[in-house]
Amino acid sequence: MRPKVDPKRWASSVWFEGSVPKHAFNMWITHLDRLPTRSRLACWGIPTSVDCCFCGRETETMDHLFVRCRFSTQNLVLRSSENCSNTGSFPVLARDPLSDK
Repeated sequence: MRPKVDPKRWASSVWFEGSVPKHAFNMWITHLDRLPTRSRLACWGIPTSVDCCFCGRETETMDHLFVRCRFSTQNLVLRSSENCSNTGSFPVLARDPLSDK
């Protein structure tokens, strides 16, 4: 029905044996630049706040969520540095990364 397209370079990092389907799907949507962020939902006419759901300080865009948001980037760094096993899951954080304590 659709013409065959060459596989994307990132496909093997998203779709691999042992991947968590929910995580793979979210990464696939992210790589296609189709992540339904709050700013995209607002552009589609859905009445919602465009503030980031994690920090509430900036507009929630894909770039903000993965690069600039202090909460999500600290959370990703903490989780990836603490994850020494190949279980495919992240450990639960014992503290809030935004707290100064």
